[in-house]
This record gives sequence, structure tokens and C-alpha cells, in this order.
Amino acid sequence: MNDGLPRDGAGRMAQARQARVLIVDDHETNRLLLQEHVAMNGCTPILASDGVEALHEIHASPPDMVILDLMLPRLDGDAVLRRVRANPAFDRMPIVMISALSDNARANRCMELGASDFIPKPFPANALDDRINQCLASASREEQGADPFRAREFAREIVSALGLLHLAT
Repeated sequence: MNDGLPRDGAGRMAQARQARVLIVDDHETNRLLLQEHVAMNGCTPILASDGVEALHEIHASPPDMVILDLMLPRLDGDAVLRRVRANPAFDRMPIVMISALSDNARANRCMELGASDFIPKPFPANALDDRINQCLASASREEQGADPFRAREFAREIVSALGLLHLAT
């Protein structure tokens, strides 16, 4: 993968500061597997077992990325996603939704709510590697001011506000 980011010999992102990835899943086995995998990708994993813990972690010390299960106790993944996206301070935080409920309607709903991506469970490890690298690379470009997705969204908002054309999202 040639995305312009520094990488180590294994192709993992080499960063001056390890990216912090919040893993939110109510199943301990899943959290531990994801924790190990995130760490193997050179990132620092942070764990939460439900939506309330996730929101606390996000507000207390915002991670660079969130891997968020859809079905959670106390506050489900949709509700967490909605609340995070409602706060302008977190509108660019990459959030990858994961779920055993993998129908297209559910995935589309997550994307409409502002998810960066949706991965159905079970998933191959390389699918998660790709999402982590893509999300963190995109976040890095945004920090440097190069965000083609924001530019496209802004253009749609202008066109829509002017009533000139209705663009499909």
C-alpha cells in the first residue's frame, strides 16, 4: 500500500506517536482479540465494554479512531455514533462500525449516521488492517488540511442551499 505514510518493515504504519484506537465491544473475547490486533498494527488500544464507557473515553481523552460494535448494553452503537457526530469536536474522528448484524440496510444506516466504515462480523484480519490504515491515513491528511471528502460535502451543501441541483449522497 503506497499512501505516503511512513511504514515499518512489516508494512505497518510507523508513527512518531502511536495512534490511540478505542475498541468498544461487549464481548470480552472480541475486545481482547481486537486489542491484540490493533496493537500488532502499531496502535495503542483502549477498551470499553458498552456505549456509556465509550462516550466517557471519547470525551475524557479523544482517541484517533474508534472501532464500535453495533449491539451494546446500556447504549447501543447507533446511539453512540449519533452522540459523537452531534459534537463538532468529534465530527472527523474515524469510527468503524462492526456487527454480526450485517444486512445492507443496517450498514447503510450506520453510514448515514456518520460511520467511516462498516465491517460485518466475522471478518478477515486484513479487512481490519485495511480499515485501520485507511482511517488513520485519512485522519492524518485531514490534520494537514487535505480532505477531499469534506470538500465534496461542502460543495454539496452549497449546491443544495442554492437550490440548483439535487445530488445523490
